[in-house]
Amino acid sequence: MMIKATFKIFTFTILAMIPYNHAIASVVPTHVVCNISGKITEKYTEKYIDRFMGGETKRTLHNIKVKIKSSQIIDDDGKGECGSPQQIVTFTFREWTDRFKYKEGDCISASSQISGSSTYNANWIYDIEKLAVEKCGD
Repeated sequence: MMIKATFKIFTFTILAMIPYNHAIASVVPTHVVCNISGKITEKYTEKYIDRFMGGETKRTLHNIKVKIKSSQIIDDDGKGECGSPQQIVTFTFREWTDRFKYKEGDCISASSQISGSSTYNANWIYDIEKLAVEKCGD
């Protein structure tokens, strides 16, 4: 019993001397928030294994490619750009249910922002609204 108590005290003393760093994964620098509109040209799922600190996490991203019709920065507190007209940009649905609501050929307006950590980040798309197809043109 005395050995267990001594071991616990020794262990906690050693752990207390190790500098604590709560930032295990570095955060991606703040990026601008964009408002984009455009036509969904492709919709696909991407699966990969995120390996970090000896652990593995299976991730599934639900992505779309959008041919940008227009874009603008709505919050310029950060770095980056929103994409230019005619450019095809890949986005990942922030809300998992959005993957069921939109399909290839849909014209949309949405907000987007790149965020995450050094091991897991994406160009997230959210607050999505369907637009009339003619608003996206070709």
